[in-house]
Amino acid sequence: DGGEGLRNTIDLRGRAGMAHGNVHWTANFDEIHDFENDMRGVFDGLGLMSDTDFNATTDILGAPKAGLSEDLDAMAAFVATLTSVGLSPHREADGSLTAAAVAGRELYRNANCTSCHTRIEFTDSPQSFFHNIGSVDADTGGRLGEPLVNGGLDTPTLRGLWHGAPYLHDGSAATLHDAVLAHTATATVGFDVTTLTPQQLDQLVAYLLQIDDSEPWAPHPDGNYPPDLVNPGDQQSPQGAAVALEVDGSDLEGTTLVYTAENLPPGLTITTIGRIGGVADTAGTYTVTVSATDAGNATTAVQFDWQIVGDLDGDGLPDDADNCIMVTNADQIDSDGDGFGNACDADLNNDCAVNFADLTMLKLAFFGTDPNADFNGDGSVNFADLSIMRLAFFAAPGPSGVPTSCN
Repeated sequence: DGGEGLRNTIDLRGRAGMAHGNVHWTANFDEIHDFENDMRGVFDGLGLMSDTDFNATTDILGAPKAGLSEDLDAMAAFVATLTSVGLSPHREADGSLTAAAVAGRELYRNANCTSCHTRIEFTDSPQSFFHNIGSVDADTGGRLGEPLVNGGLDTPTLRGLWHGAPYLHDGSAATLHDAVLAHTATATVGFDVTTLTPQQLDQLVAYLLQIDDSEPWAPHPDGNYPPDLVNPGDQQSPQGAAVALEVDGSDLEGTTLVYTAENLPPGLTITTIGRIGGVADTAGTYTVTVSATDAGNATTAVQFDWQIVGDLDGDGLPDDADNCIMVTNADQIDSDGDGFGNACDADLNNDCAVNFADLTMLKLAFFGTDPNADFNGDGSVNFADLSIMRLAFFAAPGPSGVPTSCN
């Protein structure tokens, strides 16, 4: 129990670190380095990072920890090498599927198990989809203190299942037979598992136990494998700025993909070849779905959030990263390092108010080159800077969207 509900430990083999997207049953870690949080929290350990770096990156979906600790980097690099699950001991001596598994593969195909356990990874985890197959209950908990995304969980790969029971997110399925029969949410699963005969269930389990490194792709109902589509990850762009993003996809059969998108931020469009562009003109957070369809009408979709951050002064910098959010200053010059850009910082004595004390200091700097008093950045302290101070008189410097000496 890691604070989110009962959790069965996930095998690292075959997942190549982050190759299947975010990790954990709720996909709440976006880098292997986030296990630092578990080391310190769940396991009550000291961790591998310095306290200063950890405190700055505590948010597991926020600032990255990569590059801040050689030990964490080494651990993540090692986990990324775990690309193989090996060969199944349940196959024939020559490595081929058993007769029961061949029949089970057709059952897998006809039951459309690829709706979730799809592509070469036998999972839609890289596309950031979540499902409730009927196993979510009161003990499942949530995700990061919030309800589960779409009320469901991340899809595990089916490669290497013979390595060990139990199965499902809470370990409630002692055998693969139990795990298959736990798929009771027929509307989500797309197949009624209660229609399987005992022999068919045995055959399906036989195939599941033989999905190893030699099995190419998840068998698709019509024989046409869905496109391979890379999730570009969450995006952030300043309001009013030009955007260019290319979505990367490929098709096993080599056909040309056609891209579409839903819920793009207003002002953005996607071309049929997967290029998203335009000028985002409305601030907000948008959950975007991008789909790629091949010549056989097989479609793969990925989902990500796109945050358009307000840019009140139109200088191309989002307000939360702009040291003068009401004054255009793309250069972000802050000569006294107080968090306020020179363009909105006539507070020369840094007492968080522009007053006669600052005017006196400006007079002393007049016709000089004091960078602190050169508010407009033209290289000289003159009447233009005096005008800027006059407009700011009896007010606080800023406002700034970054931390300042006044807050």
